[in-house]
Amino acid sequence: MKKFLKKITFLLILETIPFTLAWAEPIEIERITPQFMPQEAFSRISEYITGEENSGRRVILRTQPEARAGLYFVIQLDQSAALLPADSQLTIRLITSKAPQVRTYTLAFLKKVGPYREVFAGLTGKDWPSQDARDVVAWNVRIEAASGEVLAEHQSFAWQWAPFER
Repeated sequence: MKKFLKKITFLLILETIPFTLAWAEPIEIERITPQFMPQEAFSRISEYITGEENSGRRVILRTQPEARAGLYFVIQLDQSAALLPADSQLTIRLITSKAPQVRTYTLAFLKKVGPYREVFAGLTGKDWPSQDARDVVAWNVRIEAASGEVLAEHQSFAWQWAPFER
């Protein structure tokens, strides 16, 4: 009888999980800090031992995965990135002092991300050859589901004054 009750309890709990996830709070971006980060900022002792990059307690996305140095948008989420739907993507739109037209970069979240709230979205390699983050005039960051639904969005103050169609 006890085994039967345990099985029923287990099944009832399993049945409520999709319902609970459907009512989860939407994810929000708390803040974003654009900054240039050199390759050395991502080196850890464990990498010298294993030969593999250790991302620490953060999700790292790059436009050029083989290059580490570049302009990073350090994004602080209010919840774990692991709660994002499968195939979510991050879109960065920006205007620089050297190129006044909007440039767009799309980065895909890996199928499996850790339970971390900090995302480092980097424009690396040929996408950001400068070592100066001050070149950025205005920016907009979106996290989107595969369907195109905007899950979270954050922008610089200057973005609202940018001369283009939204």
